[in-house]
Amino acid sequence: MNKAAKSNRNRLMIAGLEKNYSAKQTVLVDGVATPQPQVIAVLQASNDAADATAAAEAAYHKAVADEAAAEVAADATYTFLRSYFLLLNKKTPEVLPDYGLEPVVRQVPTAATKAAAAAKRKATVAARGVVGKRKRAAVTAPAPAVTPPATPVTTPKA
Repeated sequence: MNKAAKSNRNRLMIAGLEKNYSAKQTVLVDGVATPQPQVIAVLQASNDAADATAAAEAAYHKAVADEAAAEVAADATYTFLRSYFLLLNKKTPEVLPDYGLEPVVRQVPTAATKAAAAAKRKATVAARGVVGKRKRAAVTAPAPAVTPPATPVTTPKA
């Protein structure tokens, strides 16, 4: 049974108790004579707790949505500021740590990386031939096998 059904069940029970029992009468609950106001208080407490939980859950979901919206705005602002300060302080990189940034250092590819890229380009052109833009995008050659440099074999001395 879900919360709404339980709350409705309790409300109906409270209404029936108020209609058919006076505040001075007792109701037999689990073999114990219990005053009508006490029985109603137990049922009403359950409904109040369910209502409080629903309100807290709604507030939680609103807070999560607010946080997500604020995070999106902050990320966009940070990205812009990062680009701006990297460009502005290109000549004075010692200022960048003040903003929590590090200078961008371009990594120069090694000769082996350049050679592998050139070999792959050549193999791709050979595999596809001269074709249009759409067919060219669909065809790539497998990466050429690069042989590692030979290492000298040493024999253990006996």
